[in-house]
Order: sequence, then C-alpha cells, then structure tokens
Amino acid sequence: MKVCGFSFVRNGVKFDYPFVEAIQSVLPVCDKFILAVGKSDDNTLEVASGIAPDKIEIIETVWDDRLRTGGRVFADETNKAFRAIPADYDWAFYIQGDEALHEKYLPVVKQEMEKPSHLLEKVAGDIIESIFQTLPSVTEVYLKISKLNPPIGGKCKRASVEVRKRRS
Repeated sequence: MKVCGFSFVRNGVKFDYPFVEAIQSVLPVCDKFILAVGKSDDNTLEVASGIAPDKIEIIETVWDDRLRTGGRVFADETNKAFRAIPADYDWAFYIQGDEALHEKYLPVVKQEMEKPSHLLEKVAGDIIESIFQTLPSVTEVYLKISKLNPPIGGKCKRASVEVRKRRS
C-alpha cells in the first residue's frame, strides 16, 4: 500500500498558518507528500523545503487571482497538487494548511487503509467506528477519503466519499 499526502500553501508564514504542523501530522502515514507552494510574499517556500526533504516534493505554482471568488483558487491549487501524485499510489491523503491529524488517529487510519475492501463507504465507516471505540471523548467525525485508481473496470483517477457521523 502506497500513500501520498498532498496540500497547498501560499504566504503561510506571513499569515501564520500552521502548515508545517499540518504536513508533519500526516507524514507518518505517507510514503510521499506533494505540496503546491504558491508564489509568496514571505519565506513560505524556504520553510516548506525544510520540513522533510526526503518525503516532500514541492511544486511551485502561481495562483490565478481571477479565481478568488468562491474559493475556486483553492480548488485549483488542490487539483495541481493532486495531479502531481504518481499513478502507482493507492491512496491520496489531503490535509489543509490549518488542519492536523492527531497522532492518536494515525494507527487507526493506517490500519483501515491496509484492510482490503470493495467499498470506500465501508472503509470510512470502519475508520469512524474505530475512532469512536478507541476515543470515547470524540462525539462527531467528518471524514473524506479518496482511493486512487480504484479497481472498477474502467479508467478512473480517483473515487471519493464523504461521511459525517455523530456518536449514537
């Protein structure tokens, strides 16, 4: 199983985004990480280059500011990083620059990704149930997962599912 994390950032230092911590939080489950770094007015590129040079591939981008309305530029930058993921990876792990995956979730996420399953909904449900079982203080989970090159008998770059569940 090969996992590639991906994200984007621009002016992360200037605006004090915890993008370093966000990336570091998922690196334990990632074999590689693609980071799209937009042309910045600060030293975001230099900081990003020092995170984990053996795992992180940086692609330098220029944001299309005409797409700022409605957050379309964020989707565009996310897609640039996603398209850079090599085809031989099984899973894509997206994290935003202001998010983090708590270390106590790492074993659950990795274990569930390693299990063979025909349905992403089942994988998502199993991850959520494992979180509820091992972490009693968690009352709600929102999860979006994507499988790269799913075995569905046709050409498909990725399949995704989003699940939100409250503890019953």
